[in-house]
Amino acid sequence: MAITSRARRRQPDLFHLALQPGDGVLLCSDGLWSVVDAAGWPLLSPERSAQELCHLLVSMAEERGADDNVTALLAWVDHLPAEEEANQQD
Repeated sequence: MAITSRARRRQPDLFHLALQPGDGVLLCSDGLWSVVDAAGWPLLSPERSAQELCHLLVSMAEERGADDNVTALLAWVDHLPAEEEANQQD
């Protein structure tokens, strides 16, 4: 399940994501999202650690003049529980 929120509404949007090993999930503040455009997303590669990528994204946002707090949390999907893997193969 994924959650997004709009500050004025204060009700989260909930949805499910079908994740696979190698996928990443990035949670970030609008301070990062508003200044790091699609050109920054190719940096997100499992060949780098989540910590390294978060530092890169935060640095990029700060260099581009982010005028709000800049926060990033990245998690890589290493593997799925055996039950989920079986369900996704059907």
